[in-house]
Amino acid sequence: MDVPRKNKIFTFGLLLRNLLSGNQISKKQEIEVRFGKKFPIILDSRLNGEYSAEEATALVGFAEQWMQYNPDNDRFTINDVIAALAKIQSNAA
Repeated sequence: MDVPRKNKIFTFGLLLRNLLSGNQISKKQEIEVRFGKKFPIILDSRLNGEYSAEEATALVGFAEQWMQYNPDNDRFTINDVIAALAKIQSNAA
């Protein structure tokens, strides 16, 4: 089964958001996020503050962008995802 790229990017955004918060959002919240509603994210305490606020903010922002529905089919590609993550990593170095 071939999963459309739109779903792959959405799922990656959802996974990243869940990893950062340490919680899985409900299906209802997942749908609301897809259509633009923002929910506050409290970073998982198990991260022990071993991250910069700038990096965490960037990752949360990207996760939210990747989860957004766009009826024009102008979605992010995996290359966009890789470039965004590489930029965050290079800024951290």
